[in-house]
Amino acid sequence: MTELNKAQTTETNDVKPTNTPAQFPGADKVIALDTALDDGKITCVALRKPMPGDLRGLKLLDIIQMDAGAVAQLIPRIAINHFTAQHFYQLDPADLLEIMTEIATFFTKDQHLTQ
Repeated sequence: MTELNKAQTTETNDVKPTNTPAQFPGADKVIALDTALDDGKITCVALRKPMPGDLRGLKLLDIIQMDAGAVAQLIPRIAINHFTAQHFYQLDPADLLEIMTEIATFFTKDQHLTQ
């Protein structure tokens, strides 16, 4: 094996998963996971702001209170990178809390102080 082939093989083996924020145009929030899922294939969750139709059949209060069942139903509807409810239930507790907190912030109004 020549030096060039060895270098190309090394570069191929060092390829990282492609779930990066730049890959998700239209995402309002991209959350990096501390613990990757699906054997390292999912390293972040890209979310868009929910539309009223995405909330169909869900109680808004349950989502704001970070009820895991309600958020698990909502997340496949607003995830851009095909993050499923099964992925949600496999999350590390720290990642779970961060994602639920970010989703709850979609329902708060931006407060701008004017003087």
